[in-house]
Amino acid sequence: MNDFRLLVYALDAILRLHFAQEDEKYHCLADREYGRTSGTPDCS
Repeated sequence: MNDFRLLVYALDAILRLHFAQEDEKYHCLADREYGRTSGTPDCS
């Protein structure tokens, strides 16, 4: 049962990171679309 719990927590952490990075990309695209600068250096 402990192994399963660790697996679920690891998967949760991976998915949170993935969706945070995806949100950042979409914000960059939206900023570019509307001519705003986001202040994020990754938006190029």
